[in-house]
Amino acid sequence: MNIPAISPLLSGAPSFGPRAPIGAAATPGADFGAQLAGALREVNAAQLNADDGLRAMAAGEGTDIHQTMIGLAEADIALRTMVSVRDRAVEAYQTIMNMSI
Repeated sequence: MNIPAISPLLSGAPSFGPRAPIGAAATPGADFGAQLAGALREVNAAQLNADDGLRAMAAGEGTDIHQTMIGLAEADIALRTMVSVRDRAVEAYQTIMNMSI
């Protein structure tokens, strides 16, 4: 099972797998919204691939437990990273809204 890269912006790695996001990795000139949407699609794809691996293992389809656990760990790290980005964005928004003009 191939899991998409957590952040192709940092690693330059392509995304692949049965549920890989459509389109290429975000380009350096893309706006923040497009980059965030791309990252969300990748996190979702990692979560879905991990779920597929668990489902296959539970059904006894002979999947490799090692690859399944790696997929689960990658999906967990991707989700934690996205939650951290969300928290930082909310914090930045609140800081801007609290500024006196």
